[in-house]
Amino acid sequence: MKELAGGRVLIEELAPYITRITLNDPDRRNALDLEMLGALDAELKELAGSEIRALILTGAGRAFCAGFNIGR
Repeated sequence: MKELAGGRVLIEELAPYITRITLNDPDRRNALDLEMLGALDAELKELAGSEIRALILTGAGRAFCAGFNIGR
């Protein structure tokens, strides 16, 4: 497992060609900030050049993503 943005974005290869990205800031309902967006952008660009066939995007806790965290 790879941790980005201080552990708030987790990258896991579940099987060959299948990757899961988890937004991991459940206390803030996984609201995105600039650091998380930058990490996601870089990882998605890297995955676009790979042979991945399925990407699962999920959120830890009760919410997928509450939007953008303007306070951070």
